Amino acid sequence: MSEVEIELFPAKAGDCVLITFQEIDYRILIDGGFKDTFENSLASSLKKLGAQGKKIDLLVVTHIDNDHIMGIIALLQALERGNLQIEIGEIWYNGYEHLFTGQKKQISRNDEESVFNEVCKLNVVCETNVRGMDIGYSQGQTLTELLEKRWKQKWNCHYGGNAVHSSADAVLLSDPYLSARVLNPGKCELENLEKKWNQFLDIKYLPEEKGDSLRYGTAFERFCSSEKAKRFASGTNDPSVTNKSSIALYLEYTSKKSKKYRLLFLGDAVAEQCLERIPQWDRIKFDCVKLPHHGSDKNITTETIKALNVDNVLFSTDGQKHDHPNLDVLLEFARSEKCKRMIFNYDCNKKLEHLRKEYSEKEVRVGENGYYKLEL
Repeated sequence: MSEVEIELFPAKAGDCVLITFQEIDYRILIDGGFKDTFENSLASSLKKLGAQGKKIDLLVVTHIDNDHIMGIIALLQALERGNLQIEIGEIWYNGYEHLFTGQKKQISRNDEESVFNEVCKLNVVCETNVRGMDIGYSQGQTLTELLEKRWKQKWNCHYGGNAVHSSADAVLLSDPYLSARVLNPGKCELENLEKKWNQFLDIKYLPEEKGDSLRYGTAFERFCSSEKAKRFASGTNDPSVTNKSSIALYLEYTSKKSKKYRLLFLGDAVAEQCLERIPQWDRIKFDCVKLPHHGSDKNITTETIKALNVDNVLFSTDGQKHDHPNLDVLLEFARSEKCKRMIFNYDCNKKLEHLRKEYSEKEVRVGENGYYKLEL
């Protein structure tokens, strides 16, 4: 019997990962993919768990991108309507109220509406454009609204209701077996997200007072979902400010048989800024690494790949968007003697054909219809 199970769900170009620690009966759900990820795959798994009296002990929403967040919105809506019965222990997600420094105050109704209306003009994917991938903000149901309504007391409670961030000590999730160290975002990433929001307000001649209403927080979430919020920087690194502020985790689990597991889940963050927060990371043997941003070359360097000692490298993408996974990233892992196995939830067509042909000695595993279960 396996001690740790890691399930990659069919999230198309996104992420939806369920981690189960069998002996301690503990589950972490990281992101939810798109709406149809939940409806066509995740929901049935969670219904079975709920019927068995199991729960999601920790739900992590890494950042505000449609390919990570929309399935979570669908999940919370199903729980709200009573279509799904499963308990959620705690939720980690950095919304507007957690991110900003300085005093928030109630701004005038007119100023609040001006901010909200300007955000509504931004390019946010709607349901009519991408069937099944988005719920549609016209329903007025953002993650912030849903959490405020029902899960406020479980929201970032390990952090005292403040932002989930890397400067805190490792969080003990299940004494004494499981701990989580947040590698990202750090102070810099959170400050950059705040600067981007303030820049938007300034360009639009909007008041820069920090509102404290739910509607203001909803406007910020919509802003982060827009394309303009992602045009942050130039150069070789991922230009998305929301990706750079993605929650990334280093999980350490010691089974009752004293076997130790080390797992990395990097969201859409930049690998280097995460790994530098683990002392002597290049001397650690990782059991599993879920690559950042679906294998993009903008989120991990060749030098990092060569130094990364890992049994299982996980790629979560169907390969239909943004040239993910990047072929050079695939080939570098294929060449690396420190990488034992490469795992894909989808068959990424010609890239995997090339990989198998040129590096037949490398172990490559592929899921079925976007689903893969790794057992450790």
